[in-house]
Amino acid sequence: MEFRHYIKNNKIGRIIENISFSELNTIGLGGNIRYVVYPKNFRKLKKLLKKIKKDNKSYYISGFGSNLYTKKFDGVLIKLDDIKRKFKIKKDIHLSANYSLSQASRKLIKENISSLISTIGIPGSLGGAIYMNAGFSNYNVSDHLKKIRILTPNNKVKWIKKSGCEFKYRYSSFMNNKSIILEAKFFIVKDLNIQSKCKELLIKRYKSQPVGKSLGSIYKNTSLYYAGEVIERLGFKGFTHKGIKISEKHANIWINQNGHINDLLELLFIVELSALLKLNIRLKREIIEF
Repeated sequence: MEFRHYIKNNKIGRIIENISFSELNTIGLGGNIRYVVYPKNFRKLKKLLKKIKKDNKSYYISGFGSNLYTKKFDGVLIKLDDIKRKFKIKKDIHLSANYSLSQASRKLIKENISSLISTIGIPGSLGGAIYMNAGFSNYNVSDHLKKIRILTPNNKVKWIKKSGCEFKYRYSSFMNNKSIILEAKFFIVKDLNIQSKCKELLIKRYKSQPVGKSLGSIYKNTSLYYAGEVIERLGFKGFTHKGIKISEKHANIWINQNGHINDLLELLFIVELSALLKLNIRLKREIIEF
């Protein structure tokens, strides 16, 4: 049975064919995606994955696309947007992976809870943030994480503890396996000064980061260097390559100015080659290609 017909006949959820990823990420750049499927619930998600594996198709899970790009993807992009969102505060904080970070953090701040202070101002989903251990300043989303509900590569749903995720700076074990993040629970951390702290963090973010269509930080910082400083040392701060501009405010954030995905790929090559040849530095990408 043709894949599209299978999705419709089994009421898996919405399916879109041959759509540009530029419509699905925050920088507004990307190549063609063969299929995008929005499963209705976890049961339909499991059924979808069985079909994908049976057909030997490649697949990728996307949140809000705030750090993702692709030149072309002939497989199935799965988005969890249509699954019922969850936000509960009881003995802990219980959130679904498709919950907006900005909405969750705002709700928690009203309750004087600082458990997700790391996500202030980040335009992504909780699942995507956990996947790459996103954060800001000295905070990471995994700081107060308790456990995560996942769908394993064997199509089994289970809860795992934070200790089983190998969290590091902008890394988790999910980046090396096919488990899908479904939900997460966080410890409740009360802080009566959370509103003033968040205000300070947001002021810091808006003073140091540009406004515009971007993927956030392009490269990872390391113990040896800050990526933005490396790019600045190379003389690229404020540099424009075709439709992509390296921000004058923060050299590690690049803005789409009516560019094409090839413009981004070319600029990545130019900057990385320059860093290697001139400074003997291999920049490590924080943005993710699929």
